[in-house]
Amino acid sequence: MGLNRTDGGVYRGIGNASGPIVITPAFNEDATYWGDWGYSGSDAYRLDAWRLIDADGSTTLLDRGRRLFIHGGGCEATPPTAELTGPTTADTGEAITLDASGTTDDGTIGGYEWDFDADGEIDEVTAGPTTDHAFEERGNRTVAVTAFDTYGNGDTADLQVNVTVPATPPNASLDAPASATVNESVTLDASNATDEGRSSATSGTPTATAHSTGPPPTRFSSTRTTTPAPSSRR
Repeated sequence: MGLNRTDGGVYRGIGNASGPIVITPAFNEDATYWGDWGYSGSDAYRLDAWRLIDADGSTTLLDRGRRLFIHGGGCEATPPTAELTGPTTADTGEAITLDASGTTDDGTIGGYEWDFDADGEIDEVTAGPTTDHAFEERGNRTVAVTAFDTYGNGDTADLQVNVTVPATPPNASLDAPASATVNESVTLDASNATDEGRSSATSGTPTATAHSTGPPPTRFSSTRTTTPAPSSRR
């Protein structure tokens, strides 16, 4: 938090609330009135942490990008039942919609945590049950969503997606001498051909040696015919 300052509030009557009180945080430039009111608009007043201080003085560091839910009374321990649907195949770079709207809970869903690469790290948090995602590399991908309620109970579902490269032809390229003489060996080079996936012709090498052949040289002969002059008799 900024130097020598805190922001907070004191509320009463929470025990009579019919549902959770939802706090959607916004800090610094994301705050609606950042720069419009005192103690804001510059690095001197920038907030770098969101802390929850309990009545006994203990402190919990909160995620500044996530909503906070406040309930009156005790806590519930029953988690939601997560469900995830979506396409099971996709091309690289293609945005697909992942849908967890089939998730059920006996209370209120608080949000959805998305892990797009099965590394156990949360890649995105959404309040709604759907999100769009595009995979940049091919392969079998596991997407997981953890649906959590407003008490922090969660359940996880996953989906397998087979990501392939779009079926587009390669871009062929061929380098060769502009001319050759008969019986001269020349190198043909296709190594500059490109493809965003894997070419169907992956065996062999991209170069080859060709031997220029042709018909033998044509020989021309010139025949001179002499016609004798007519004889004359006297």
